[in-house]
Amino acid sequence: MLLILLLPRVRVEVDKIPAHPLRLVLGYGIVRIPILPRPKKGKEPREKPEPPPKKAEKPKEKVRIKEPEKIIKTAKPKDEETEMTTRYKRSFIARIIQSENEVKEYYGELKNLFLSYPKVHAQVNWSNDRFSFNGETIAKIGINGKQLCLYVALNPEEFPTTVYHQKYEGDKKMYEKTPMMVKVMSAVALKRAVRLVALLMEHNGAVPVEKDKIDYAAMYPYKTDEELLDEGLIKTSLMVKSDLDF
Repeated sequence: MLLILLLPRVRVEVDKIPAHPLRLVLGYGIVRIPILPRPKKGKEPREKPEPPPKKAEKPKEKVRIKEPEKIIKTAKPKDEETEMTTRYKRSFIARIIQSENEVKEYYGELKNLFLSYPKVHAQVNWSNDRFSFNGETIAKIGINGKQLCLYVALNPEEFPTTVYHQKYEGDKKMYEKTPMMVKVMSAVALKRAVRLVALLMEHNGAVPVEKDKIDYAAMYPYKTDEELLDEGLIKTSLMVKSDLDF
């Protein structure tokens, strides 16, 4: 196009077919200028994007199933015989019989005091002596080791521990109704226990009456294990001897 503008008085003949050359007619002749055909517009091939690199897959962990351990039972040799021992289970009365005279006297004082109230009944069972008033359990007397213990239907939190040295035993089924426990191991402790019994019966609206006292110390003289076994006051059980047994 620039060439045409710069050449004046030039007749330009353009063939219909653009593939032929352009003819320029000048004064002395025809000059042929080849015109190359325009390239057809086409969509340039797009380069395919490279796929993202694949993530390396983690090797799958093999789950190992543990086989159950085989328990092999081996028979004990006949030479190794299990050593057994005999245990004695003593009743409350057996413990009273084999206790010291002072313990028997403390027990007699408390039992006579309970029975001095009308409508109070005593029932001796295997583990303790239970006292009831109008059919309700109000107290129990037991022996722990060599110590006489009184269990009463009172709230231990209402009494100073510095005076009575009481313990709460209500978490045991046997003493749910008599949760307050005091140990009677001396004449002073006996006086405190007598005071608790008086407060207990006053709370239940009971009044004591004069009654003849029973000498329980004389009622329960000392006896040997063999005698108590014959009377059924001691039971025996055969148990495997422990390493702690001496």
